[in-house]
Amino acid sequence: MDELFKLSTPNLPLFSIPATEPLTKINQLKNQLNQIQRKSNDLKVENNNSQQDLSEFSNQTQTINDLRQHY
Repeated sequence: MDELFKLSTPNLPLFSIPATEPLTKINQLKNQLNQIQRKSNDLKVENNNSQQDLSEFSNQTQTINDLRQHY
């Protein structure tokens, strides 16, 4: 009978990870992802602003060069 009991008993670990730990880790990863997405969006805006500035400077340079040719 003892052998039958041993065979039918599942092989469970002596301790188990609390269910809150994976959820805590998931929430931490979600927060990190949100931070990364915010930073990415900020960098996209900054990049767009820099491209607009570059375009404006290019236009100003072209205007200056055009004026130099006429004077």
